[in-house]
Amino acid sequence: MARVRKHDHSLTLKLFIASLLVAAALVGQRERRNKRAENIREMSSVLASMAEDGPIRSETQDNIAGFRLLLTILTGVALGAAASALPTLMSTPASGDLLISIWLFWTTGVFAVVLVYLSTLTGSKVIPNEIDFVHAAALIASFLAQCGLFASLIRTNAHDSIRWWLISFSSFGAAATAAILLGLRILPKSHREMDPEILAFYSRGQWGDAAMASLTAGVPLIYLVLVPEPSDRVALMASIIALTSIIAACMKQSLERRRLRRGGLI
Repeated sequence: MARVRKHDHSLTLKLFIASLLVAAALVGQRERRNKRAENIREMSSVLASMAEDGPIRSETQDNIAGFRLLLTILTGVALGAAASALPTLMSTPASGDLLISIWLFWTTGVFAVVLVYLSTLTGSKVIPNEIDFVHAAALIASFLAQCGLFASLIRTNAHDSIRWWLISFSSFGAAATAAILLGLRILPKSHREMDPEILAFYSRGQWGDAAMASLTAGVPLIYLVLVPEPSDRVALMASIIALTSIIAACMKQSLERRRLRRGGLI
């Protein structure tokens, strides 16, 4: 009887231990099943959010690509206007300081076209937001002013050419100022994650460009008011100042792009 009771106790203990193991296995399986369900729900939510954000990002990228294509086309047309003015400039009857000033004005226009293209392209990389009608209108206004820099030089009267060139240069500065300020307005809304220090550097550079563009818009008009009929020597000095200012702006932009490239912003 003692052996039977001992055997019963041992069997009972084994059954108890086995039931504990089975219960632990069932609990573990249930936890794994719940965790798997949670993972599936999280994955489904992530996929759903990606599906919702996908069309928006795709549409934004399409808008940016369209803006860059428009920028490239307008720049090509402006450079075509510069090339079309060359035959007239080569056969102009102007001579001396007046001839040199006309060619310097033409060179300034070419640098201005390249400056706008590179700066606008950099801005579209830093601020990959949707470009609305106002930004496209500012770009077209800048393009028309750039074409005016070359169309004004093919007039028969050289002094009239210089006067209209300065008016076009002032319009170019006004359009550039508007474009820069519009870019600064949407800069805080940029979708990109940017280093605060690099972002502050870019913002300061843009404010400096806006100030230089404002001077470009205002100084030629002041010059035309103060000197309604400039001499050949005065026209030459004006052309040298205009070319120097554009080259300085190009160098400033080049140094800033190098810094932005090192910072990973472009």
